[in-house]
Amino acid sequence: MSTPATAGHDAGQTSVPAPAAGWHAGPAGLPAGAWAAGPGPAGLPAGAWAAGPGPAGRENLVLELVQVTKTYPGSPPVPALRGVSFAVAAGELVAVVGPSGSGKSTLLHLMGTLDKPTTGTVRVTGLDIAALSDPELSGLRASSIGFVFQQFFLAEHQTTLGNVADALLYVGAGLAERRQGAAVALGRVGLGRKLTARPTQLSGGERQRVAIARALAGHPAIVLADEPTGNLDQATGQSILDLLAELHADGATIIVVTHDQAIAARMPRQITMLDGRITADTAPRPATPWPDEGGERLAARPGQPPLTPQEPQP
Repeated sequence: MSTPATAGHDAGQTSVPAPAAGWHAGPAGLPAGAWAAGPGPAGLPAGAWAAGPGPAGRENLVLELVQVTKTYPGSPPVPALRGVSFAVAAGELVAVVGPSGSGKSTLLHLMGTLDKPTTGTVRVTGLDIAALSDPELSGLRASSIGFVFQQFFLAEHQTTLGNVADALLYVGAGLAERRQGAAVALGRVGLGRKLTARPTQLSGGERQRVAIARALAGHPAIVLADEPTGNLDQATGQSILDLLAELHADGATIIVVTHDQAIAARMPRQITMLDGRITADTAPRPATPWPDEGGERLAARPGQPPLTPQEPQP
């Protein structure tokens, strides 16, 4: 996948949502209120975002997919996802693993709000992405999702500090706050002494650390890492995986998309895909999706379709 980390973040068109109740107040070092710069996606009722994702008791779910399909037009049409259902809670470290053509990239697009499902529901921090306009999706993406790609996508004319600070443009922080937040994020990934270095002066592993800092700078609800070690040698790749584990231990919610079974095995939870379907999910406990509009959706095990009211719960 070759989508830049700021895909869909169009300055002047983005309506930046304020965080839901219970999310981080903002990047360490930013003044109170800097994070909640926006009133919520345009068109949403006042207070709808701040009320939190879903009914009481389900606030910890940051991502939910329910019976999601994605079919690309053609002769014949190409089904990329076939009834995918799972939920991710805040603080999880999850691997989505499968061979080429299994549907991983399509799933990444949907989780990152870069595309919408053909059928089914994708919710990010409680918001149904199919119900949002493009500016609203850009706002949700800017405030709630961090991207890490194997190609890094760093601006070579910018310093490391500038690359990370630019990510905070979309959450409404001023210049001083952006720089301060970027310095804190770079410190978290071990690059506090290289704030003025340019990408051409960094190793591959250091470039990926800058990309991770950029993804974390706005304290998103979810970080999506697409083959984060794909362009790195084995030793450097291991150091990046160690860093992701450390960030997870600090409370970050991270989903790693990979074809590598060895990388997936390092994650506490693995979701295995094949031919557009989830074939295995190692989640140790049921995840609880939000109810639908009629209040009829019940708990389902990750990777399985939700139960109907007539079926017994597991």
